[in-house]
Amino acid sequence: MNVQRLTALALIAVVLLAGCSSIGSLMGSDSETPSPTPTTTEATTTATTSPEPTQVVKTAPGASTPGQPETWTKPETPRDPENKHEDRISGAEFINKENASDGSGYTDFDVRVNANTSMENVDPTPDVDGEPYFTVEINDKLVTRQDAYFREDGTFTLNVHPDALDQFDAGTLSVRVTLYDVDHEFDDRYDEWTGTIEYSG
Repeated sequence: MNVQRLTALALIAVVLLAGCSSIGSLMGSDSETPSPTPTTTEATTTATTSPEPTQVVKTAPGASTPGQPETWTKPETPRDPENKHEDRISGAEFINKENASDGSGYTDFDVRVNANTSMENVDPTPDVDGEPYFTVEINDKLVTRQDAYFREDGTFTLNVHPDALDQFDAGTLSVRVTLYDVDHEFDDRYDEWTGTIEYSG
């Protein structure tokens, strides 16, 4: 009888131990495993800017748009000019004339010239294209040298600096405009125009 009771108690103890173990396992599984936080990757778009095309405009070598300098210096003289004798200057006139206070002539003036300054393929290699320029001489004295653009029928204003006129006495001035082309050994003289103007001094 005692053996049966002991056996029954042993079975009860085993059952109780098994139940506690199951309860512990269930309680242990209640702990939540944190879910991974989703990572959002933002796409970065880099805008590619294409450079705008550059326009190239061909002008005559040495061409410029001169302004009136503050002081006058004697220009560079043409280099051993050689005559080409072409009809390139179609006309010229005195402009920007300032009358003397006593009406005896003009105290200042410029010269406007109409000419063909187009000089493609007029020079030997390697330059080939010409470099046209004008000079203004007053009473055979050089007072202005000015580069020119290529123009088949162009109009050019040649500035005569007031300081350049100070070397002349009052009276009639002989003015000569000449069209040249720069060359390696000598400058080519293409055409010229002459006129007179009364200078008040």
